[in-house]
Amino acid sequence: MIRAVLTSFGLIVLAAAVPCSAQAQFYKGKTITMIVNYPAGGPTDLEGRIVALHLPGHIPGNPTVVVKNIGGAGGLIGSNQLGEAAPNGESIGFFTLDVPGQLVATSALKTHYSDFVLIAGVESPLVVYIRKDTPPAGGIRLSRPYQRGGQIVCHCERVTVEEVTAACAAPVPAVDFDGLRRRSRALAGRCQGFYCLAELCDLTGWSVAP
Repeated sequence: MIRAVLTSFGLIVLAAAVPCSAQAQFYKGKTITMIVNYPAGGPTDLEGRIVALHLPGHIPGNPTVVVKNIGGAGGLIGSNQLGEAAPNGESIGFFTLDVPGQLVATSALKTHYSDFVLIAGVESPLVVYIRKDTPPAGGIRLSRPYQRGGQIVCHCERVTVEEVTAACAAPVPAVDFDGLRRRSRALAGRCQGFYCLAELCDLTGWSVAP
């Protein structure tokens, strides 16, 4: 389950266009700015900083990589700023993408994600925390359907087919994707529907406006 991607306008093109020795000369002593499109301290930022820590060792010339957090508008401000950067190999982005926004052609998205060069993706981890003094007796109940073996449709939020069906059949049912998101948290995860939207369309019979 990929939920964040490393993108660039110039880095991969330069790497493919010049020999390794020339790459090393080009990047030696330079600083690459990694734009993270969410504020500092969140999951996208933490993952981006881990990548930034190890990335220099995989680029000839061992440049410095610094993280620049540009949050806001569901990540669109940061991705727009990368789209406006000079394609000189010195700006990259570590993004959680607003795929539904691109699908519905939101005017706030200035640069389509397909215009970026995809470098890599990061698999979504699931980490559960609990206080160490939590008593075991009557403590944790595995009450979510996915914990009982239900078929997961939204992997970011672990929403199952059973939960989506229940939300659509409730006394006050979800009648569109906004309602489904509020009732079940499907589409509310880090990928914002990139991986589950097509399956949810098939499951609900709803469609996304072109």
